[in-house]
Amino acid sequence: MRGDRKNDQGVKEYLQPFETLSYQEQLLRLQHLVEAVLPHYGLHDAQSALLQYEDNAVYRITTRTGEHFVFRVSAAEGHSSAAQRSEMQWLMALRRETELLVPEPIPNDAGDLVTMGAVIEVPEPRPCVLLRWIPGNPPMSGIQPAIVEYIGAFTAQLHQHAEQFIPPPAFIRPSWDWERLFGTSSVLGCEEAISSLAPHQQEVLAAVSTQMQQALSLLGKDTSLWGLIHADLHRDNILLHNGEVGVIDFDDCGWGYYLLDLASVLDSFSRRVVKDPKDYLLLRDAYLRGYDRIRALPTSLDVHLNTARVMRDMVNVNFILTSKNASVQTWGRERLDQIIAYLEVSSDLGI
Repeated sequence: MRGDRKNDQGVKEYLQPFETLSYQEQLLRLQHLVEAVLPHYGLHDAQSALLQYEDNAVYRITTRTGEHFVFRVSAAEGHSSAAQRSEMQWLMALRRETELLVPEPIPNDAGDLVTMGAVIEVPEPRPCVLLRWIPGNPPMSGIQPAIVEYIGAFTAQLHQHAEQFIPPPAFIRPSWDWERLFGTSSVLGCEEAISSLAPHQQEVLAAVSTQMQQALSLLGKDTSLWGLIHADLHRDNILLHNGEVGVIDFDDCGWGYYLLDLASVLDSFSRRVVKDPKDYLLLRDAYLRGYDRIRALPTSLDVHLNTARVMRDMVNVNFILTSKNASVQTWGRERLDQIIAYLEVSSDLGI
């Protein structure tokens, strides 16, 4: 959508459509939105520093008194304001009803947990949220199994809360099911998205889709297996600080298999934390032991984890193929090729 604005001299200045701008030019426009919204949280003189711009734009906010917050500007095609308000409601419930260290949502000057940010430089209003900063660093190579066991226990406590959580009215979050990942609403149902893959890659994903439809049909959606999950529980969203475990970035939370969270943790540990496969097995056992100590693992665990690992791969495939963000496009192709090659050469649903 094209538009114009008046500069300080009252002269109309032509505005290039946002989606056609370079990565850096988009960030300049988004910075105007950040500066317009922060006063609604009483943050008039705070400093903002970009943390990440991969569809959502995420900033670290520092006040003059040294307080730190996270400010998130939603992607244009991201979750609706109602869906993001629901995410904040679950976080509020987790902070109120558990001792789990998760981000604390901050209401704006109207008492709302979501602010619709609007400036003329950005084509449409963007849902924005402010959360209190959680200190820490993600798990690194050399992490001790005892700490990984704590991470497993944290995951189990998160799922325990989800099992008894009663969503408030108008609670809206996505479902991470077969239809979303493989069906007509996924990239496999979008000719434009799937056409960017080589023919043999398309064939691999089509075969996996058929296998997964059968596997998930047999698995079902019993309440012990299916509920509200984090849905993006990889290494970078797990923070360790002074012996405590924290989890951030609930932007993808929704209805799904609890095992998807477990598979996400284990996948990121195997790829990004350990260098020796023997070390991974030690951490895997510690993580599952910590989880099982709080919440019983299902029978046929390995089969279910295989299924969930493929679902995790398809979360990434869908994200990469639908993203128009320059940062994602930089790393996405290589990661996409790795995932599909892995699925192609592996047996038993890609594991």
